[in-house]
Amino acid sequence: MLDSIGSAIDTATSALGGNAQQASDVEAVFHIGESLVDPDPKVSGNISPKAEGSGNDQNRLGNDAPTEFVHFGRTHEDSALRFHHAKDALAHAVMFRDGLAREALHLHGSISSAKAIFKEHADAQGAMGMAGAAVDVLMGSGSTGLDASRLDELLNRVTSAGTTFNAEQAKYPDIHKAGVDLHKARANYQDCIAQLATQALEHKSGGGPGGALGNTLGAVSDGVGSAVGGVGGGVMKGATIVQKIVAKPFDIYLSMYLALRDEYEDAVEFHSHALTIKSIRARAVPTFHVWFPPPPPEPGEPPAPPDNSTKDKPDNEVAKAIQKANEAVEKAKKKVEDTRKSVDEKIQKVKDFLSPEAPLPGGPGDPSLDAIFGAFTSGVIDKRLPDGKLRRRQKIVPLLCAAMAKGVGVDSLPGFVTKAVEKIAPRSIALLQFILKRAMSAGLTMDFQQESLRKLGREWFFDTLLDILVEKFAFLQDSPGGLFTIQGQQLTKKAFLEKGRDLMRDKFGQYLEPILDLAMQNMGDRLRAAIDGARDKRSLTMEVLLARLPELTALVVRDTLLPVYDLLFDELFGKAMGAATNAISPVKAMMGDAKKKMDEVKKTKDKVQNVKDKLGEGMNIGLDTDFGKLKDELLGDDAGPGGPSGTAGGSFPGGTRVLACVGVEVSSADIDEVENNQKVDSKMWPDPPKPTP
Repeated sequence: MLDSIGSAIDTATSALGGNAQQASDVEAVFHIGESLVDPDPKVSGNISPKAEGSGNDQNRLGNDAPTEFVHFGRTHEDSALRFHHAKDALAHAVMFRDGLAREALHLHGSISSAKAIFKEHADAQGAMGMAGAAVDVLMGSGSTGLDASRLDELLNRVTSAGTTFNAEQAKYPDIHKAGVDLHKARANYQDCIAQLATQALEHKSGGGPGGALGNTLGAVSDGVGSAVGGVGGGVMKGATIVQKIVAKPFDIYLSMYLALRDEYEDAVEFHSHALTIKSIRARAVPTFHVWFPPPPPEPGEPPAPPDNSTKDKPDNEVAKAIQKANEAVEKAKKKVEDTRKSVDEKIQKVKDFLSPEAPLPGGPGDPSLDAIFGAFTSGVIDKRLPDGKLRRRQKIVPLLCAAMAKGVGVDSLPGFVTKAVEKIAPRSIALLQFILKRAMSAGLTMDFQQESLRKLGREWFFDTLLDILVEKFAFLQDSPGGLFTIQGQQLTKKAFLEKGRDLMRDKFGQYLEPILDLAMQNMGDRLRAAIDGARDKRSLTMEVLLARLPELTALVVRDTLLPVYDLLFDELFGKAMGAATNAISPVKAMMGDAKKKMDEVKKTKDKVQNVKDKLGEGMNIGLDTDFGKLKDELLGDDAGPGGPSGTAGGSFPGGTRVLACVGVEVSSADIDEVENNQKVDSKMWPDPPKPTP
């Protein structure tokens, strides 16, 4: 028997730890996108035995040889002559390559985000989760918990695709293959998440999400009935729901993330794809930073002149285009040089994009970003189903209410909970839109101070959380005689509604500010990791942040709303329940971990200030100075706070991003390679989307 138990625990440990495994392939469906070929070329071309400027007979193609650009699962017809260019010129090769780079960053970030959240959910189970997994095996359920390691193999696929095109030479077969491989990885990622979601939220040992852990915590709900037995049935039911919310924050968080990802991730993909096509048509420079306001502020990235393949235009138009291009190049070079000289000054000026003093210039990505956030609230018919048909997109409030109910393990949430979501969810998505818009305006200089984010969080949410407390307290404390007790005062319902806000501010205000500080710290950690990771690899673009949008939205709602219910439960029923709820309250543990981290950050800042103060006072440093001892005296033994939980940074999949490239001339062998070994059967949309304006 002991051997069986030991074996079961080993199995559970392996399951919780996870081993990388090959994700079984599912079919990726490609659809036909809009053509990039000029519908009315001025000069026709054919396959030629010896193309102009080529010394290789029977190997070059004229300008009507068909090629294809695959981007976000859409195939775009193009012509070979538009592909090639010199390193300091502009044509479709570098545009395609940089479009794929942004696609890879979004897909890599999305998979990384999912992996981090599943890991956080598993880690939150702690010893109870380990015991629960062992119980599942012993009871014969056949489930040993979630194994999200499939996502590692998919991350490797995205990295491999990035390595293919992240080179100084852009070759047509490599670009085409990368586009195909990225979409295949996306299809398998979506399938993997669907399977993991089913395992996480419909656990076999059941009784709802969380498996044995959920049952252990859920058992406390049975005690709520006796604790509030003298209260009316409706209130008791409400109290039970509140307790379940408090008991399952990580199940709720995972459920909300999965719902947000499933409903809105495609909106990011759609508008990122549309911006790429728009930029190609507009011949936008720079070709990678298509979201940010001009001029390109990155030193070392040379501005590219216009397309060198203008053979389908009359001579006078070619001459005008060349003249205009040369003027633009000279202006762009001057701007780059000016930027290089003043980069320190500019970074200092826009050091914090959340500060009121930071400039907020408009940029080419503004309409796309607005459209992405509009998807959360518009409810329009633009959600693509797997068969390509459209349905009405869900709005964020009912979506999150349904997700929370699923996470808690009930059919639906009572009205007093849904009303709270109605207040918090729109505020949360509006805050993220505000932050990302300012980040986009800052461009490559984007940076922020945690203190600014902390102040913003308090201004954004404090009154909203106070309103929720007043409303929920009034509902849950429906005592005999219609009297409410707050701050030792007994008030009638009318008096409570008149004075309740001020009284609740006095009682709970001291808790709300730390709750919001911790919420903003969690969000700031994730933003910082994404921004810094991408900047280190020269791959900072909005796709890096937009890939984290479902995660960030679920995080803000969790960290602002759930602790409020913890406060309510403690105030109304905590004494009756005793210390049992405090001992196993995941919300309290979650808040405690976050507070500990904030304390570590403050400790590190204090040490840095101590160094500055001591250096300012002057120190006797000579040849015999023990610098190791000096360091310990100044900073102590601690290594400082650990890295952020949740999502990893926005590193470019495939190494540091290569800036400039040569577009290699497309050969007949290249065409054959794509046609014979990389061909995809693209389907027509049932109702084709409108062409990109």
